[in-house]
This record gives sequence, structure tokens and C-alpha cells, in this order.
Amino acid sequence: MVSGQCPIPDSPGGNPLTVEAWLRPLQQGLLLEAERGFGNLQGRREPFHAFVARELRQPPQGCSPPQAQLLSQLAEQFDGYASLALAQRQHLVRRTRQQLHELQRSLQPPAPVAPPRLKLVPTAAGQPPGDRSIRPDTPLAEVRGVGPKSAAKLAALDLWLARDLVRYYPRDYLDYANLVRIAALEPGRTATIVATVRRSHSFTSPRNSNLSILELQLVDVTGRLKVSKFFAGKRFSSPGWLKLQQRQYPPGATVAVSGLVKDTPYGPAFQDPLMEVLASPSAPVRSEQIGRLLPVYGLTEGLTADRLRSLIRPVVAAASAWGDPLPVAVREQLHLLPLGEALQQIHLPDQQSSLSAARRRLVFDEFLLLQLGLLQRRHALTSRPAAADGPCWSAAAGLPRSVALPPHRRPAARVGGDPRRATAGSSHGPSGAGGCGQRQDRGGHRRLAHCHRSRLPGGLDGPHGGAGRAALPQVV
Repeated sequence: MVSGQCPIPDSPGGNPLTVEAWLRPLQQGLLLEAERGFGNLQGRREPFHAFVARELRQPPQGCSPPQAQLLSQLAEQFDGYASLALAQRQHLVRRTRQQLHELQRSLQPPAPVAPPRLKLVPTAAGQPPGDRSIRPDTPLAEVRGVGPKSAAKLAALDLWLARDLVRYYPRDYLDYANLVRIAALEPGRTATIVATVRRSHSFTSPRNSNLSILELQLVDVTGRLKVSKFFAGKRFSSPGWLKLQQRQYPPGATVAVSGLVKDTPYGPAFQDPLMEVLASPSAPVRSEQIGRLLPVYGLTEGLTADRLRSLIRPVVAAASAWGDPLPVAVREQLHLLPLGEALQQIHLPDQQSSLSAARRRLVFDEFLLLQLGLLQRRHALTSRPAAADGPCWSAAAGLPRSVALPPHRRPAARVGGDPRRATAGSSHGPSGAGGCGQRQDRGGHRRLAHCHRSRLPGGLDGPHGGAGRAALPQVV
């Protein structure tokens, strides 16, 4: 055998022993020797020291050469175990147990730590009952809690009625429901951690007297992290206020932190995090933002994100009583959420699955309205009597014929003689006053000429030629 190479002990069946199978009898023998007073117990086949020396010379697969050399040295010391004094025996057994524990940790790394658990109060449970007085056509200025100033700011976003506000969907979501450990934080992603406060400190910045900083040293089973929260303003620089903030995060308290992780020279850190001290590690979080999917809306000047979320919340709660135009049988057949629940989950989602279900219901409504509108337009077009041959643009429309058609498309005037000669230089037939008629091809056959009737956005065939824009069915 080459010096320093680990032999692979075999089990009775001929297979290599695992680390656990090799360590278990050794640990049991060392523990029993310590409990019996280090008397070198006599086994059925051999004494204690012979058994340990033999096993140490046959380490499991995967050990490194330094580890094999250390185990070989321990085996040599156990060869003379019978002649050692009691204190020397105690020291040798304690050292062997320590080395075996370190070997087990190196050969069997611990399993990945599961993400933390955070209890959340359901969104619907924390909401007051919907205000029955809020209807789809209720002006936002009349909604309790909005007021004329907030209503004016909402009007800048083209939001006037309660119906408009519930249909003002978020443009994105901050995934604070991503629960991870400190060692698993990734820069550039939003996350939530649950950790223990090791130290807290609050002070005023020496470079800016209007900037106060609260620093927390947080730890969990995977590592440690420094969290800094900044307070800008002269009123936050008071020593009494800073001490009050520091007392809110005492050492040993469990805290939940949510925010965007950024990369710093000292490792990952949170940027302007949301923090809450939990009453106990198993207590639910009271915040409506930490650990949740936080909606992000388009804003305007003077309207903050928190203020808009607070304005939407009571209107969404009232929308559950507005009814659902989709029959229950259709919803059950297509596995769709009720409209009120879909609006609730699109603005205040509990989890990703409920958000996906809400999106599916609202997208279904959009396509349904689109199809109904197209069917109305088709019905209006097919039920209208056909227009007689003549000019596509009349003088009553205010568009002269010279303007309605380009010069190269105008039909030639009939000045007498053979009408076929009058139209020989034109691509249009005799009835082409408006560009519609028949013409003769080279083979002597007649076919319908192209009609240059224009279509305007205001209707099917222009402001005077059709039924106009069909009204779409309205679903709240």
C-alpha cells in the first residue's frame, strides 16, 4: 500500500462502508469507554484499544492524505493504551472523539438549510367589510378617505370613478414573498429574511447633520448581515428619537426584513429595507408589505405609492358586492375566479398562484369584450342595406370629387361620341364616378373594377356611409 493512501474497508457483503457505518461503532465504543471509567473494556473478540486501533487504520472512502495520517497516528497511540495513565487515557479518548467529529463534518457536509418560515395574516382577514355605498359609477371624490385633493391627483391619472380605480392594474410587483437565508441573498433581487438582532446602533452622520442612520447586526444559522436604515431630516437627528429607534430593536429580538439586495464592498446588503420586530419567532407579521407581493403602480406628482395603495384598498373591498356578469356555471366550467376575488387578488395578492388565477380571469374578460364588440360590428354591417352604385363621396359630405380621388384615378369625362372612347384612357368603367364599376380586360371579359371607398376610424364606411362606431358591452 502506498504511504498516505486511504484503504477502503469492506462490509461483510464486499461493498465499501459508508462514513456513517464506519463511524457509528467507533463512536459507540469511545462513549462506552468514557462511561465505564476508561478501564480498557474487554469485548467478545478483542479489548477496546485493539478494536479502536484496527478501525482507525481502515478509514472510509473519501478521506484526504492528511486525515489518513492523523488517524494512523491515533491508531499508534491506541496500541499503547493499556500502559497509559488514567489522565492520558482520558485525553486520548477525548481527542479521538473530536477528530472523528471533524472528519464526519468534512466527509458529510450538512444539508442545505431550509428557507425561513413567516406567518402572514391573510389579506382578506385584515380588510374591513366593503362599503355598500361605493358603486361602480361613484365619483372618487365622494369615496370616504379620498377627499378632493387626492381625487384631483387621481384625475391626473385619468381616474374619475370607482370603476376606473379598481381597473387601474399594477404594472409590476415586488416579490417580498421570496423568503431566503442570509447566505442565499442575491444582489439585484428582492427578498425577505428572518434573523436575530445581535447589535443595534443609531447615530447622526458626521458628514451630514440632517442624516441619521440606524444600523443593525443580524445573524441566522447561515451567516450575518449588517442592515442600515437612513432617515433624512432635521427632526430625525434628535438624540431622544434615535435612542427610541434603537430600543425598538433590542439584541436577541427576531426581526423580519424585506427589500432590494444590493452588492457592496462588504457583501450583500439591503437597500432601504422594510423591517418589523416579531413578538416571537413563530408570531405572524403585522405589516401589509413585508413578506408579500407588493403591487407597483404608475404614479403622478404628489401621489406616493403607499397613498395610492391605501386609496385602492377600500374600493377593491367594495367591488366584491358589484356582481359578476359571468354566470356561475361558466366560471365553474372554465375554472375562473369570481370577478370580485380576481380584483382583490390582482391588487392585494396572497401568493403567486392566486395572482396567476386573477390574471387569467381578467384576461378572459378582456378577450370576451373584444369578441362581443367584433360581433356587434359584424351584425351592424350585415344587417345594413347595400349601398347603390354611385359616388363613394357625395357633395353633402363636404369632399369635392377632385379631392376624393387622385388625378390618375379620376374617370374620364363623357363629352359625346362613343362612350367606350371616352373611357379608353381610364382604368375605370362607365360607372366610375366614385371609382366603382366594371372594366374590360384584354380577353374581352368584364370584371368589377376596384372600389376606392375609404374607411374612417369613426365608423365602418366613413361618417356618412355606415353605422358608426359600435358600442362595446360594459362589464364592471
